[in-house]
Amino acid sequence: MRYGICGGSYDPVHLGHLYIWNKAIEKLDLDCLFIIPNFISPLKTNQYFDNKIRYKLLELAINDYKELYDDNSKLVLIDYEIQKKEPSYTINTIDYLYKEYAFKSKPYFIIGSDTTHYLDKWYKIDDLVKKVNFAVIPRENYKTNLKYTNIVLDVKTFKASSTSYRENKNLDILSKRVKKYVETL
Repeated sequence: MRYGICGGSYDPVHLGHLYIWNKAIEKLDLDCLFIIPNFISPLKTNQYFDNKIRYKLLELAINDYKELYDDNSKLVLIDYEIQKKEPSYTINTIDYLYKEYAFKSKPYFIIGSDTTHYLDKWYKIDDLVKKVNFAVIPRENYKTNLKYTNIVLDVKTFKASSTSYRENKNLDILSKRVKKYVETL
C-alpha cells in the first residue's frame, strides 16, 4: 500500500485543501491519504476555530470531497494530534502511524512549498526525513527549498488559503457543507 499524510491546522479547511488531497492521491498513486489536523502547531501561536469545530469542518469537507471527486474511500481522518491536547510534533505522529499501520515503505508527507522554508525548524527533522518522503505541492509566490524535498508534484497552484478566509471571511473558498456550517457560527 502507498500512504500519504497531509497534516496541518486546517483553520479552516478550504477548497484548496480538497484540491491538494486529490492531486496527491492522483500524482503519487496513493491507496490511502491520512488527513491529520493538529491540536496546536508548535510554530503557530493561535487558532481561529477551536479544535472541535476544525474537526467537524474536516468531516464535512471529506463528504464534499466525495461529491467533487467522486471518491472518499482513500481519505482517512485521524484525530490523534487533537486528542493529545498538546503541541503537535510531526515526528511523534509519524511514529504513531508506523506503529498503527506497519508501513512497508516510507509514506509521503505532503506539504506546500511555503513550508519547505522552515522545515529545518521542525522538531527532530533529521529523524523525520528517515521516515517520510516529503512531497511538495507548489504554492503561488513561493519557491521550493529542496533541502529536504523528495518530490515536487507537477500541479497547478490553487489560489485559496486559510489566511484569506480568516482575514476577509471569503466564503467562496469553502466547500458546500463547510460553508453552510460556518455560516451558522
